Amino acid sequence: MLAVFDSFDDGFTVHYFGSNPLAGDLVGLQAALATLGEVARRAQRKLIGIVDVSAGLERGIVIARERFSRGEVSADPR
Repeated sequence: MLAVFDSFDDGFTVHYFGSNPLAGDLVGLQAALATLGEVARRAQRKLIGIVDVSAGLERGIVIARERFSRGEVSADPR
């Protein structure tokens, strides 16, 4: 997994939808990795599926559906 992160440049951005403390644009590799780590700490994440992948010469995007759980409570994508 670390080899994957080594391939990202500092412009790497993650966007979390919603209205929660972690939602928004996380610009920069360090901000994105810190927030991904916080999500993992707070909730059990499960990949539901890859919706779409697009890549160009300079940019790429992955749209993924995930389920987040904490104890008996789950947030399932619809």
